[in-house]
Amino acid sequence: MDKYPVILFWPEPNKAVPKSRIYRICDEYGVEFHNNPKKHYDLHFFWSYCLNHINPDMFTLTDSNVINRGCWDISKEKVNAIFNDFSVDPETHIGICVEKADKQGVHGLHRVIKCPAPRKEGYVYQRYIDDMDGNLYIKYRVYYADGIEHILKSKKKSIFGTYPFNTDYVSHEWVGVRKVFTENEQADFDRKCAIFGFNYGDIDVMMENGKPIIVDVNNIVSSEPFTQWIKDVQDKQFLSYIQRKI
Repeated sequence: MDKYPVILFWPEPNKAVPKSRIYRICDEYGVEFHNNPKKHYDLHFFWSYCLNHINPDMFTLTDSNVINRGCWDISKEKVNAIFNDFSVDPETHIGICVEKADKQGVHGLHRVIKCPAPRKEGYVYQRYIDDMDGNLYIKYRVYYADGIEHILKSKKKSIFGTYPFNTDYVSHEWVGVRKVFTENEQADFDRKCAIFGFNYGDIDVMMENGKPIIVDVNNIVSSEPFTQWIKDVQDKQFLSYIQRKI
């Protein structure tokens, strides 16, 4: 039987409901984890479910071997500032844009609006990206583990996804890195992930005129694998990653 490191999830515990992918994998494969920094641990994951910004404590900032240390701020404003700024001012923009709640995990609050429109507190406003195949929306999800490991191309019926998500998606396929990033773009992407303080999770990408636009950073990723072959890749990626980090 494989031996896995003991994981500390801090400052929040790794919550079972709603189940994150990492919780599911730890549960299924018997990976020991806890939320007590005074107990033994081999690997420290910074962990905050659905909050886009918390004030990090000194333990988070100074402990060794911390995964996703910079994810105490995963706001869309930070994503825009580090990766690519495609924000718009809804009060002066002409045409349509995307209004998104800056909180994580609330896709139901995202919508396409017509501008000019008043700005709402707690929301960000982004350029509308028309990346479609017929009447289906295309999304790329980068599986990241100190570098790009896999990219999943998905086609779905709605722009933001409706719950349960597995009823909204029409197809999935793995695609090569060069389908999304050039060599220089990949190097720049890795550099910006390091600046962000992001090591492990998923990043949502859309293509605009052949260029990748980073839409969202997901350090707490959902458990919905859609298909067994996607689940197998997710499980293998995480288990391999935590073993090589110690």
